[in-house]
Amino acid sequence: QLEASFQFSAAVTEDGQLYLWGNQNLSDIKVKSAVQGHVEKVALTTYAYVALLDDGSVVYSGFQSNAISTIPESLSSGVVDIAATSTAVAAVKEDGSIVVWGGTDRGENKLPTFESKPTELYGGRYHFTALLESGEVVSWGDNFHGQGVVPKSVQDADIKTVFAGFYQNYAVTQSGEIKTWGLKGYACGTDDLGRDVLNRIINGGRVTMTVGAVSVIISLIIGIIAGGLSGYFGGWVDMLIMRVSEVVAGMPFIPFAMILSGGWTSSWWSCASSAGPASAAWSAHRSSPSGNRSMLPPLRLSA
Repeated sequence: QLEASFQFSAAVTEDGQLYLWGNQNLSDIKVKSAVQGHVEKVALTTYAYVALLDDGSVVYSGFQSNAISTIPESLSSGVVDIAATSTAVAAVKEDGSIVVWGGTDRGENKLPTFESKPTELYGGRYHFTALLESGEVVSWGDNFHGQGVVPKSVQDADIKTVFAGFYQNYAVTQSGEIKTWGLKGYACGTDDLGRDVLNRIINGGRVTMTVGAVSVIISLIIGIIAGGLSGYFGGWVDMLIMRVSEVVAGMPFIPFAMILSGGWTSSWWSCASSAGPASAAWSAHRSSPSGNRSMLPPLRLSA
């Protein structure tokens, strides 16, 4: 058996030896010598692992304490298969009962009703899939991408085995046909870390649109008030407000916004509040009567 997790990999040989390699700073990948030569299968979470031994027991062979290190007492014998998600582990016993432990906040422990006895388990990132004795396939857990509900086309097929990915499942029929369900891909692809580009654009756009809207509202309020005062009082008030607005408007926008935001905490509100006064000068200039007048003196026509 060869398995790969987040930053470590595992291999089980025919003689029951378990080999783990990868990032030891983040993952508990050391192996107790007592289990060597007895390992039948290994299941990997993001940072740890459990092993199924040849006597039907499940053990945690690492040295750290975590969500899966405490094995349920009922798994000391009679276990036929194990599987793991990113944070949880499931084991199926000879009588068909399934035990789930670890981090189960995505519904990994909400077992469905099985019409026959489960014989094999497979784990995705936040979901489990079981192959039943009758050939039926059942999935449960997180269903954000549809990986937790088995389609009818799979239920009607004669399934030989199943493979589970992060957000999808692959069922192989007796004739060699592959049927899939779950994530079908990303509209804009992924970046170098596997993150959905479209999702990141939408979430980034929310902040951008919010900053733009708030800055426009702030500049509008300041500009209308300043322009209104300038137009109402006129005289030296008008001249003072217009000269200040012209000085502000004459400054480069980006450096001026950076100066204003320098003394505030880093957040979308500080960005919007900085952009608001920077653009308020133009609103004030356009709102004032003198802001719309030419600086040239008026011409007089004589008869």
